Amino acid sequence: MKRNSITKTIPQKADKWSIAFLVVLIIISIVIPAVMSPPDFKIKIFNWSANIVQPFNYVMIKIVITQFLLIILFIFWLYYTIEKAEISLYKDPAYIPLICLFIWCFINLFCSSFLYASIRELERLFTCFFLYFVVVNLIKKEKDIISMVIPILIVFVVLSLSGLSYFWKTKDAVIISTFGNPNFFSAYLIMILPLVILVGIYNFLRNNFFISSLIFLLSVAVLFLIYILSSQGAWIALVISFIFLITLFVTKNLKTEKKVIVFAISMLSILLILGAISLLLIYKVPQIKAYIDKDITSGTVGIRINIWQGTLRMIKARPFTGWGMGTYPIVYPHFRIPEYFLNPMSVNATDHAHNEILELTSEIGIIGLGIFLWILGVIFLRGIRVFYNKPLNLMNIVHAGLLAGVLALFIQNLTDVNFRLEASILYFYFFLGLISAECKLSQPYKEEDYFSKKFSYRKAAVLLIIPIAIFLGFIYTHETVRLIISSSYLKDGIVLRDKKKWDEAIRQYEKALYWDKYNWKAYYRLGFAYAETNKANEALAVYFKLKEISPDYADLHYNLGSLYLKMAKWENAKEEFQKSIEQNPYEPKTHYNLAVVLLQLGEIDNAIKEDKRAISVQEEKKKISSNLPDFVSGYVGLGDIYYSQEKWKEASQNYGRAVQLGEKNAKILLKLGNSYSQMQDFKNAKRIYEEAFNQDSSLVQVKELIKQLDEIIKLDNNNGAK
Repeated sequence: MKRNSITKTIPQKADKWSIAFLVVLIIISIVIPAVMSPPDFKIKIFNWSANIVQPFNYVMIKIVITQFLLIILFIFWLYYTIEKAEISLYKDPAYIPLICLFIWCFINLFCSSFLYASIRELERLFTCFFLYFVVVNLIKKEKDIISMVIPILIVFVVLSLSGLSYFWKTKDAVIISTFGNPNFFSAYLIMILPLVILVGIYNFLRNNFFISSLIFLLSVAVLFLIYILSSQGAWIALVISFIFLITLFVTKNLKTEKKVIVFAISMLSILLILGAISLLLIYKVPQIKAYIDKDITSGTVGIRINIWQGTLRMIKARPFTGWGMGTYPIVYPHFRIPEYFLNPMSVNATDHAHNEILELTSEIGIIGLGIFLWILGVIFLRGIRVFYNKPLNLMNIVHAGLLAGVLALFIQNLTDVNFRLEASILYFYFFLGLISAECKLSQPYKEEDYFSKKFSYRKAAVLLIIPIAIFLGFIYTHETVRLIISSSYLKDGIVLRDKKKWDEAIRQYEKALYWDKYNWKAYYRLGFAYAETNKANEALAVYFKLKEISPDYADLHYNLGSLYLKMAKWENAKEEFQKSIEQNPYEPKTHYNLAVVLLQLGEIDNAIKEDKRAISVQEEKKKISSNLPDFVSGYVGLGDIYYSQEKWKEASQNYGRAVQLGEKNAKILLKLGNSYSQMQDFKNAKRIYEEAFNQDSSLVQVKELIKQLDEIIKLDNNNGAK
């Protein structure tokens, strides 16, 4: 079989009926999602296109566009495969580990603690694998790779310049571009930048000084942009990718058959030397050490270390199978270390591990991690060998840039979460596909490298494409599009919530849940909205549903405890507040509310302990972040308990501390005045009563008390004078 018979995928002349047939199929795949979308969502899309409102972010749109294009490409490929009655697929070495990983992830569904989350993640993984498969098989010549790289570079230029323009106009360093987050934007930049720089060097060596000068200026501008974005992980990844490129080019001309081994040893040696120098600087330069120490104690570095510690505990509990794909944000709260909440950068919900290796292992186990690294190893090592074996032309320069870009993104994901978002993971598998496609084209054609099979052509078989197109459109609609519609309504609800339009926000949250019944963020916010509108029973019902799909999400237990507290269901409130403290023992308001509940249950000693714990917890947090205020409510709570027990000295001490810290509530002042009065400290009692009256002039009884104290003080003064 000749190579031409393999590379020929589309007939030279397509008849008008074939074109019409394909157009109908494409329309089917477009119309089905459009028809299934709700009317108000279509209006939102129209408004978005007119820049009236942005109902959803660009990050989610990218997975939709990718899936849609893959469906169309698959329809084209299937149509022409049937028409020419021959199927031809390249036997890529990475297919075996890719299939193994997909099979393992499918088996892992049966080990998943939350099946719905794992199924969604498996669908996303399939999209990435399908993208890789399409790129490897559709690229038939090197010109195809260049034709794909050129748009990438054009988009890179546009997004980089738009990011710089935004910063120039606003002076705002939080530049998200179309990625939803500065870290995601920086990940995109460091993935493309090595390729851009290599193309610039290539043009410079070919005396194309104008183009190389423009690329040089662009590279400097992008480096400045990365500096603005302040992503530490991006800088580390970028440095390692540059070291990789330098080592790759230096070792290319070595006269040894073991270039890959020499390359690996050289690369590792350089990284170890740089690591040793960095550690030396940290310990020898006080300013650097102080900066690192502060970041570990109260910055994002410390947050990541705490998250990693919790993730390691999660892995230890299920080392081989993991907890199931996509279950990390659901399971992780059980293993999060309490000290995490001492860091002022902590949040109540941790969605990702900020380290792809750890998160992947926690979800699909050591076995799954091993298969994933097998995939990368096969593609990457093969790519390096191809680079060594080919002459240094434009294609090999592009090939090196793709390798460096993949490495940069992988390294950044050791401290970030880009692999968990469509914007980066799609680029990652797309680049892997381009690398493998170049490896395919670099080797001489061999029939055994392709799976080729002829079959009997049947005109009627073409009609099977129609139900396939409908089926794919249906899947597209009921999965990805439904998630986007749900996220759009959720975002609208959040906007209305910020405006305190609770009833309207509730309607949007309910729409979000109609389109995605597993949207735990929508459940959480809907429950909170019901609670704010005094619909306690509705709030409880929503929180119970949330418990089923994400038992420990964010502040779920605290919110439930607060609801039960309002409803005077003391035992239920006690149980929920205690669960909340198990997860986060460093939240003062939880200890305070538990103390209120315990007081109602007659557990006075335990209530005192919880109020004291609320105060001490805040003191611990202030040691790390000195700008935090004292927890005044803890002193008030203790004062109330001692006041009810007629322990006037203890009550006055705690009320007095609360007032000293800024408490100006007239009722608290009145109780403090009463405590002083019971202790016969009439001067302080009068002073506090006067302050209470100044705060609330409606306290007529206080005015009478002040007069009585005046008489008592005068009498005491007269007796003292005698």
